[in-house]
Parts: sequence; structure tokens; C-alpha cells
Amino acid sequence: MANAVRQAALAVAAACLAGSPTPGAMVQPQPANVYFGSLGAYGVEARQAGTPREEFERARIVEGMDFLVIASTPHHSQVPAIAASLNQADRFVAMYAWRYGARARGGHVSVVEPGDIAEAGTVPEGRFDLFYRSWLPRQTDTTGQVPIVQFAQSREPANDFGRFEVASLEALRVITAPFVRTIQITGESQPASLRGSEERAGKYLEYLNEGFRVAPTADSDGPWRDAGHDHRTAVLAQRLTKRDILDSIRARRVYATDDRHLRVTFAINEYPMGSIAAVPSGTPLRIELTFSNPEEPHASYWISLRRDTPGGRVGALQEVSGTDFAGDGRVVFTQFRRSKGEEYFLAHIVQKSGARTDHAWTAPIWLVD
Repeated sequence: MANAVRQAALAVAAACLAGSPTPGAMVQPQPANVYFGSLGAYGVEARQAGTPREEFERARIVEGMDFLVIASTPHHSQVPAIAASLNQADRFVAMYAWRYGARARGGHVSVVEPGDIAEAGTVPEGRFDLFYRSWLPRQTDTTGQVPIVQFAQSREPANDFGRFEVASLEALRVITAPFVRTIQITGESQPASLRGSEERAGKYLEYLNEGFRVAPTADSDGPWRDAGHDHRTAVLAQRLTKRDILDSIRARRVYATDDRHLRVTFAINEYPMGSIAAVPSGTPLRIELTFSNPEEPHASYWISLRRDTPGGRVGALQEVSGTDFAGDGRVVFTQFRRSKGEEYFLAHIVQKSGARTDHAWTAPIWLVD
């Protein structure tokens, strides 16, 4: 049964890669809830910063996170069992991941909730070709679905995420398409903030321009351990359960934010953030963003809309339309029509409250023929 589920999911992923929308994107309603957490607490055991149980509990109780992923080593790790024991529906989602790749050789990757973490140790270090082509296709996660892979922060573009081992960036895009859903844009090799946001998001926008369909995350080794670092990965999901969170990440209903309370939704013609939507050329587009912050209801916002097509210059570095707003609200852009070929829109939100300025970057919405 698990193999059948994996093959069906891979078929859907292959359809996405070919430029077709996922069936779920056509019918899935806009998620009602935003959950905040981190997909990348790396090396807790190695740092001896606290036991995994303490880290999970601190994230939930002290930092008010809804979910936390702690990266684990393949052998002799207690993290999977501890995560399972602390996972409680509608209260807190505790998960683990396996990190593959050496930081010194470029950006590494994380596999979220692999079903057989012990087998992960059979992949030799530096063999991303085997990792992508042989190990990953045989795996399911702990919910029986195709595993979700996150790219860490870009560190060495010539060899990020095994680019050298698989021959080219285009080969990397093709081979990772069924698995990769997110890319970390702040927190690990950079100061834990989206401030200086164009620079922080630059690699994310470059990967989008190269055809990767990924959502941004804001994670770090331990964001709760550095005062003033309130960045979070936000996931839009129906419920706070492991399956719902994983399904939403798989659908790229994800954004990165400096503010642990900033709630954002983004939709085009009712397709929610992260969608791959078949929209005929020439169709009028209704692009809608909502934003609210229960802790800062009088904050002011600049909503910056970005647009790009894969290839060529990185068009999403420039704003195509923007507007300001005071307090919680909704902004609708109606001046755009669907172009020919594949294109995508995303948003950069700047929130100001007192002397503080925070940023958020959304996942795109891809429009295809």
C-alpha cells in the first residue's frame, strides 16, 4: 500500500514538473489557520544545547511555537521516538529530519520525517547522485507519502545541494522536483533575520528563476536561544496535526517571516499560496493578500508584489506593484492579466511598528498553460 501511495504521489509530482497543475490545486480550499514554527533545528545533539525533549518543550512552552523539526543523525538517535511521544494533535507537532551533506561543501538538505532513518546511514557522504536517484525514490515518510526535502541556505552556488555530483543545475532541478518543497532563506549561515531582505531572499529568487518550485523558510539552529530573533516558518493548514502540516508543506502553503505573529494569506483567482494553477493566457487576475498581527494591530505595511518567468534575469528582484496600508487588512491587485507560458507571482511584506521593521516573503503561485 505504501509503495502504491508513493508511486501515485510521484506521478503527481512528475505532472507538476511537466507544467501541469496538481489536481489538488484546483479544488483545495484556502487554509483557514496559520501555524508558526521551524523546519530546521540542526545539530541539537551535537551542540549539547539541551536534550531533544527539552528543545521541543522549550519551543512549545517558552517560544509558543506550533511545530518544530529537529535534525537527527541516522544511527543511535533518540529524536524520532521523542518527537513521536510529544506529538499531540491541535497542540504541538514535533518532528525530526535527517540532514544529508556537509556544510563545508555547500548547502546541505534535510529529509523531513523519513520512515526509515537507520537506512539513511547507508548513503556515502558526498554522493548526492545516489541520494537523489537511489535512496530517496525508495522512501516514504512516516505518513506513507513521498518524503519532503528542504534545501538549507545557499552557501556555495557551484556545489549547493549536490549540484556538482548530479552534473548541472538543470539536472538538479529535474531530479529533486518530486521531493524538494522548501528552501531556507535565513537563520543558519546568515544572521537570523530577514532584514536586508533583498539580499537574504536573493538566492531564493534565483532558484525560483531557475525553475525550482520551492517555498521560503526562516529557520536556524535555535531561534529561541537568541534574544530578538523572532523569525518563523509559517504554514497554512487546516489543523495542527503532523499530516496536515506535512501536506501543507508538500503543497508549498508556506512563507518566511521575521515576526512570530504576522499572519499572511496570498491568492490569485482563489488559488492559494503555493498553487500550480492552469490559467489561460489573457485571463484577468485578482491577486489578493491579507495580513494581520494580533500583537501589533496598529502596525503599518508595505505590500510589494513580484512577478517573474523562469529563465533570463531575475525579474522578481523588482517590484511590479506596491501599496501601503495601516493596520490589519486586505489588498487586492486587479491590473494584471495572465501572460503566455509559465509565470509566477509572490509577495514581499514589510511590517513597521514603532522602531521595528519586519519582513515576510511568501511562496509563489505558479500560473501555467
